[in-house]
Amino acid sequence: CAASVKDERHPCGVAERISGKVAARSCHHCGMIRKLAVLTAFALAGSAFTQTRPHNFDLLDVRWHVSLDEPTASLIGDVTNTLRPLAGATEITLDFGSLTIDSITVDGTVAPYKHVGDRLTITVEKPTDGIRDISVRVRYHGKPGAGAYFVPAERAYPAKTPVVYTQGEMVDNRFWLPTYDYPDDKATSEGTIDVPEGWFALSNGKLLDKSTKGGRTEYHWKMDHPHATYLISFVAGPY
Repeated sequence: CAASVKDERHPCGVAERISGKVAARSCHHCGMIRKLAVLTAFALAGSAFTQTRPHNFDLLDVRWHVSLDEPTASLIGDVTNTLRPLAGATEITLDFGSLTIDSITVDGTVAPYKHVGDRLTITVEKPTDGIRDISVRVRYHGKPGAGAYFVPAERAYPAKTPVVYTQGEMVDNRFWLPTYDYPDDKATSEGTIDVPEGWFALSNGKLLDKSTKGGRTEYHWKMDHPHATYLISFVAGPY
C-alpha cells in the first residue's frame, strides 16, 4: 500500500487510473480498517447502555399523575415509585430536578428527605429485608427546566396550537418526574395526564380510561412491559 498516482492517495496509499482519472482502489487492508471502525463504534455505543450505576433497590413500577397548566408552563405532580430495597437499606436515592416538593411518604408515612442538586435521598425508617416492596410517594409542583416542554401557540410550527411534550432520553425525565432516572433498571409504568377539556394526551402503553369533569379531562395510560424510565413520556394538546 505504498503506491500513488499524481500524488493523489487513497487513505491507505493505493490508487489506480480509470478512464484517465485517478480513482481509489480498495484493498484488503482498507476493508479491515473499515470493519474495525464499525465494530468499535458499535462496541462504544453498547458500552454506554451496559454501564450500571450503584443503587440499593430494584425499581418495580412508576405510577405518576401530572396536571398541566399551559399558560404558566407549570405542572403539579404526584408520583409513586414501587421498589424493593436491599436488606438493611436505611435510605434510597431517586433522581429529581429543582421542582418544589410538597410532601414525601414511604408506605403512607411521612418520611424525612434531603434534596441536593438532582439527588433526592429519602429515609427508610422501617427495616428492609430484601424481600418486601415499599411505595415511595412524592408530591410536587413547578416549572420544569428540561425534560417537559411547554410550547405556546405563537411558537408552534407549522400548526399554531399549543403543545406540551416530554423528551426524557437519556437522563432528562428527572426534571419533571422523581424516579430512578438511569437506563440500567427497568419497571412498569402507569400515567395519568390532566389537561383542559378539548385536549388529548398520549402516553405509554394502553389507554385505560378517559374522564371529564369541571372543564378538565384526565387520560389514564398503562405500560405493563418493564422499560427504562427515560422512555416514560407524554404529548398533550388541543388535538
